[in-house]
Amino acid sequence: MDTTKTPMTTDEILQVLHYRKDKIHKGKSIYKHVSMFEYNKILYYKAQIAKFKWHKFFTTEKQAAKAVDIKLIEKGLSPLNILKAN
Repeated sequence: MDTTKTPMTTDEILQVLHYRKDKIHKGKSIYKHVSMFEYNKILYYKAQIAKFKWHKFFTTEKQAAKAVDIKLIEKGLSPLNILKAN
């Protein structure tokens, strides 16, 4: 029997972060609806739109900001971060 643990992939960590109570909130991002969390000394970014009861974790701030914009577009609203028109 192999008792060695294989390290979790980034995708697995991002899925687990939702349920973890030991993640540490590190503050807001420069992007709207994006906040920073630390878990195992690694920084992750949470995209969240409360009125849609939606959130998701990402490894980069820009990925989280883009996901917020895409969700807003899906809901028929204007993007606020990366995809907004100048």
